[in-house]
Amino acid sequence: MKTPEMEDALDAMAKAMFGRGRRDSMGNSICVSCGTKVSLIIDPSLQLIEGALPFRDALSLKEYGISGLCMKCQDGVFGCAEPDDDDDFDTDADLLWERDQDCD
Repeated sequence: MKTPEMEDALDAMAKAMFGRGRRDSMGNSICVSCGTKVSLIIDPSLQLIEGALPFRDALSLKEYGISGLCMKCQDGVFGCAEPDDDDDFDTDADLLWERDQDCD
C-alpha cells in the first residue's frame, strides 16, 4: 500500500505527463496515458469486452494497479512478454520484456 504522500506524488506526475490524474483515471477504469476504457478482466485474446480493453495476464493487471496504464500502453512502454512455458510461478526470465515483438 502506498502512503498518501506517494499517491499524491504519483497523481501529480500523471497530471503533468498525461493531463489526467492517476487516481481519477483508475477510479473510472480508464488508462491514465491514452484514456482508453479498461476492463479489469484477464483475457489473453485482448478482445474488447463491452467496449473496454482487458489485460493479457495477472501481471499486466497488477501493473495497471501500479501505473494506471492499459494493456496497449504497457506494451508500448515495456514491450511484449514471452509466454510462460509453465503455470507455476514467474521467474526473472519470464518477466523480461521483448521490445521488438508484435504484441497482437
